[in-house]
Amino acid sequence: MEPVIDIGCGKSGRIVKYLRSKGIAAFGLDRLNLPNDVFFIRGSWFEYNFEKDHWGSVISNMGFANHFVGNHLRKDGNYIEYAEKYNEILNALKIGGSFYYAPGLPFIEQYLSKDRFVVDNEAIHGKINLTRSIVRKIK
Repeated sequence: MEPVIDIGCGKSGRIVKYLRSKGIAAFGLDRLNLPNDVFFIRGSWFEYNFEKDHWGSVISNMGFANHFVGNHLRKDGNYIEYAEKYNEILNALKIGGSFYYAPGLPFIEQYLSKDRFVVDNEAIHGKINLTRSIVRKIK
């Protein structure tokens, strides 16, 4: 669902470029030097204001979730701030929109309102067993 934002899109913004080549309204957000294009937003996703009911799809491969897991496991981590940002991202989805990310975040996904969100997890098999998650906003 459009528009799409890739959180932590990386310097090349490959996913964004690919989606745009297919006619999909896609944008990339990263603090790294990005391609000089209006479709890329240079900045921290942690400081970015995710506007309510704006995004059709949010993608984050290893970016947001890795930072969240790391902070969740640390005794001095900012896990509350990450939980608040996670909630902000979910609220930024349009009804029917989805947040696609890996690794999965079962420690917070279990608390999502089943009236508002549907969570789909799938194992990613490799050297380390992880899951990928899709959280879809239904209300």
